Amino acid sequence: MHQLLLPFKERSENKGLKFIFNYDPNLPKFLIIDKQKLTQVFNHLLDNALKFTEGGEIRVNIVVKRKKGDRIKILFGIQDSGIGIDEEMLSQIFNVFVQVNQSDTRKHEGTGLGLSMAKHLLNLMDSELKV
Repeated sequence: MHQLLLPFKERSENKGLKFIFNYDPNLPKFLIIDKQKLTQVFNHLLDNALKFTEGGEIRVNIVVKRKKGDRIKILFGIQDSGIGIDEEMLSQIFNVFVQVNQSDTRKHEGTGLGLSMAKHLLNLMDSELKV
């Protein structure tokens, strides 16, 4: 997990942001996951956090929610001190090509695909994405 997050830690620090990574000590050392999909999800979510955070911090939290036999449910949380999202837009942010604020889009390039792609990838892994 550290290898996956290291580039984002470096990019955050280069931007003057604090990058905080907290993980549950109960997290197993080895997991069978779809590393490629999970990496894509983190790339989309952390790219957004970096894009829309000018000062402060980005925090990644990994918590074991439930463990039953050889199955485990993990909560990955990403928080930032960025510009935020208007409450009216929360129901639309996972739709394809939706950008929360067109003026911010001009300042912060993007297509509006990152969150919808992250949600789709997580759905393929029987997981979900929430705000």
